Amino acid sequence: MNENPNIEHPASRALNISIRAAFLLAVFACATLPLFVFGAPGDAPDAGKPAVGAKLRSGSPAERRAAVEAVLYGKGRAADGELSQALRAEKEPETKVRLLKTLGNRGGAEAVKALSETLLKDPAPLARMVAAKQLRRLRGGKTASDALIQALRSDQDADVRSACASALGSYPVPEAAKALTDAAKDRDPKIRRHSALGLTEQPKTAATEAALSALEKDADAVVSAKTRAWRAKGKAKGKAKGKAGKRP
Repeated sequence: MNENPNIEHPASRALNISIRAAFLLAVFACATLPLFVFGAPGDAPDAGKPAVGAKLRSGSPAERRAAVEAVLYGKGRAADGELSQALRAEKEPETKVRLLKTLGNRGGAEAVKALSETLLKDPAPLARMVAAKQLRRLRGGKTASDALIQALRSDQDADVRSACASALGSYPVPEAAKALTDAAKDRDPKIRRHSALGLTEQPKTAATEAALSALEKDADAVVSAKTRAWRAKGKAKGKAKGKAGKRP
């Protein structure tokens, strides 16, 4: 007996249904897997970690330090506002340094504001220096560059000013370049040395190149040697970028 070609065989129909079901299951899995791995859109990446914001306000220095370290090393969570408030209130030097580093890791407007405020107002030179180093990493825009320039020109601590000079290399704006060319003439060789580093990371202008040429001939052997090394490194990077840009 000849079978009607328009009638699907029961076995074939079952096979087709199984294939379609497997296909739909695969599509569903691909669509939902990122939610299981990364969380739904808007979920905080550390939503599953214990909140330690209240412990940042503890009267126990050891408990505050442990809370900060939990956030710093990814074992706890706290909002940026909580960290900023804790930074303003903290008196214990080691805990304050950890708070500064935690905010530096976070980034964002709240972190930049808190770090800039620390740089300009904190009475402890160590805290101001760490704040400057974190601002170098963050490249925090005008708020940060203005604070770094002000501190470079007015801070009374040479280590803080040196950190500001290095940090300003991350802020390629004319005001930063001007502050660095001025600092390149400072009486302190440490500040001149770090100004050289900042200048090598600034866009080239007649003023920055003249300042670097003078620093290469600095009376301090370390300043002149470091300036030559950093300048050579910057030129090598420039050549490498130029070659990469010419590749087809």
